[in-house]
Amino acid sequence: MKNIGLIVNRSKDVDYTITNTITAYLKEHGVNCHVFDMPVTYEERGSKTAELPEDTDCVITLGGDGTLLQTARDLYRKDIPIMGVNLGHLGFLAEIDRDGVIPALDRLLSGDYEIEERMMIRGIIYNQGKEIVNDIALNDIVINRFSHMHVIDFDVYVNGAYLMNNRADGILLSTPTGSTAYNLSAGGPLVVPTAQVVAMTPICAHALNSRCVIVDASSTIEIHIRSTATADGREGCVVAYDGDHVVDLNDDDVIRIIRSDRPVRLIKFAQTSFIELLRNKMQ
Repeated sequence: MKNIGLIVNRSKDVDYTITNTITAYLKEHGVNCHVFDMPVTYEERGSKTAELPEDTDCVITLGGDGTLLQTARDLYRKDIPIMGVNLGHLGFLAEIDRDGVIPALDRLLSGDYEIEERMMIRGIIYNQGKEIVNDIALNDIVINRFSHMHVIDFDVYVNGAYLMNNRADGILLSTPTGSTAYNLSAGGPLVVPTAQVVAMTPICAHALNSRCVIVDASSTIEIHIRSTATADGREGCVVAYDGDHVVDLNDDDVIRIIRSDRPVRLIKFAQTSFIELLRNKMQ
């Protein structure tokens, strides 16, 4: 490791205490550090990480799972391994805590780690047959009502075959990585993070037989929006990519979900199994 980038969530490391500790330690060991604050708005995203040198060996995120999620999306085309330091709460993705930073850096510099690949999904929005948005997510792509008390009427197709109609608050398309996030709160299944599947979980469906459906990641999922109109005629439906990039949807829009052509590469140290991690985090 000769060049390492640090992406810092300033709300979690306000005075750069942890950041300065890491950069000082790395410089003592002959490593060049490039420090960037995590952009606050979506419009700023990618502007800083684009400045990372091409020979960057890895990126360390300082914040929580949200910081790592945003960084993973920003670095999508750079194929740089990511190590997460958790300065937040739960930390399923960012596995290193404050007390474990220096030991983790020692293992990182000595090459004592593993690379774990996590699949991402791509959501392409079509309006009247024309592609208008194309973005990716590591956790989930969520279609949900905007703010008004109404339901969305939509059809679901898998590989061109009609699966079901739903009247619901929305639907959640989750990767295995995202199965412990919003998907869990919505009653969806927990999935081993290295699996290659997509979970489709209706959100507050107005039907007794509405259930989560899991499909192979090679599948093409299409959500056809039939109606988003509220009682006063306003449209109120959005799609969110990892809760970050939010796009308004209209009646008759189609959202196509496919597996991304690139995975995220996470640096892992713990030998803890997914089951043990669940037990420890969810108690």
